[in-house]
Amino acid sequence: MAGSNDKDPRGRKGRVTLRDLSRASGLAVSTISNALAGKDLVREDTRRHIQAIAEELGYRAFPLARSLRTGKTHSIGLLVADIANSYYAEVVRGAEEVFMKNGHFLLIGNTDHRAEVEYDYVGHFLDRQVDAILLFIHGMNSKSVRRIQDSGVPLVLINRRHQRLTNDLVGVDFHEGTRIALECLWNLGHRAIGFITGRPDSAVTDDRIAATQSFLSEKGAPPETVVFEHAGYSIEAGREATRRLLGEHPNLTAIMTAQDQSAVGCLGALDALGLRVPDDISVVGFDDIPMAGLPRIDLTTIRVACRGLGQAAARLALERIATQEGSTKTILISPELIVRGTTAPPRRQSELAVGRKNGAKR
Repeated sequence: MAGSNDKDPRGRKGRVTLRDLSRASGLAVSTISNALAGKDLVREDTRRHIQAIAEELGYRAFPLARSLRTGKTHSIGLLVADIANSYYAEVVRGAEEVFMKNGHFLLIGNTDHRAEVEYDYVGHFLDRQVDAILLFIHGMNSKSVRRIQDSGVPLVLINRRHQRLTNDLVGVDFHEGTRIALECLWNLGHRAIGFITGRPDSAVTDDRIAATQSFLSEKGAPPETVVFEHAGYSIEAGREATRRLLGEHPNLTAIMTAQDQSAVGCLGALDALGLRVPDDISVVGFDDIPMAGLPRIDLTTIRVACRGLGQAAARLALERIATQEGSTKTILISPELIVRGTTAPPRRQSELAVGRKNGAKR
């Protein structure tokens, strides 16, 4: 049996072609091609004979030639914002599972939240004639979305919708997730809450702010019950945002974050300020990445089925590859509250505010 295409059992180097199979079998190239393509024009015993020779010689179909015949490359482009973040890694794993079961393979790009990198990667994917693109867009006005739409390649957005253009979307129900986090803190008695919401040019941020305002209105609470602070999605961004929040609002008894990495940064900043969690201040994250459950972090958070998110996006993409007809779909995945050790009822706000103003260590 041949181990690779570099050299066949007869000592010849190079890729094994249909002509090689024709010479080895004594059959016409057209017969070989029809047999390997599974067409009914070839008898079953002949097909098995050809397949045995192809396996012996190590024949593999040339992908470009196959794509020219079928119009499909069986490649999918997937762009994430930060591949080092385990949240995105889990989404990729979920999408990959579904695609590979259906004979498709992923081309993965990392944008680092940069619009120009996103746009260049999309161009690269289109040049490679991918069958579909899955995209975490950089911002609500991403130029990449129009570029993909004009190409006719199926597009599934993940989490973030475009401000003006309508597309298939698979995402977390951020409105519900925000309400769950707020309800958790409200039921504990918190009435002075900081919210590190994420980037200001994001539809997700808009959803979170709208959910917060709706929640406060239903509770009859003043808008200033929750104060917002925009920040990027990283540990350092969470650390700096926490310092800004407490510098301007020293009476806060709880802080919510847009994702768990920001929450870890928040915990670091609180520790540096001498504040104990949850005795002095409570913290709630979002996503439930593996780090969140570590004993020294023990973060109360909103769990997102990250792998399920990728699986749902992949299934929708395959549906669009099969047929691009029908109206666009929006699929939202419900999150759930995971209570750990960073939340508790608040201490007296006046006592906390005085202590923080004086820089007291606890």
